[in-house]
Amino acid sequence: QVLAEIQEWSPEKPEVSDPELDLPRALGQYELLALIGQGGMAHVYRARHSKLQRTVAIKLLHVPKWQVDRSLARLEREIAVVGQLHHPAIVAATDAGQHDGTPYLVTEFIDGLNLSQLARAVPIGSTPNTADVCEVIRVASLGLAHAHSQGVTHRHIKPSNLMIDR
Repeated sequence: QVLAEIQEWSPEKPEVSDPELDLPRALGQYELLALIGQGGMAHVYRARHSKLQRTVAIKLLHVPKWQVDRSLARLEREIAVVGQLHHPAIVAATDAGQHDGTPYLVTEFIDGLNLSQLARAVPIGSTPNTADVCEVIRVASLGLAHAHSQGVTHRHIKPSNLMIDR
């Protein structure tokens, strides 16, 4: 029920163009379908597991050569941490490794919008339902509390890192 109106006022989820990605491209048993996000050290792709026919998200390290060692260490720490967290409000890791020297992390794919996209989708002059907003914050807080109880501190909480599924 939370943000049930999302389909009515959300824009089509934009996929980021990447001239370096000649789709479709395989990464082991995963077919990369589209670039869906990018950050300082990685690109995130929507992908499909070839045998299970399951849509997933794959984070691939994407940094200049001089930053690889530091970024690889960060990705390996992230993999170790996310692999230990099991909570409905935390995206689940399903696989990790390296393929042809490219490190990757596979997680469940969230079909929806992040809070930043959602905020931009609210029509000018309208206000989201207060109860819905409170529920989103409550659920995010539960996920963060679980991570904290496991000794994990998320150091990059921001609207674009919080997802709402359809």
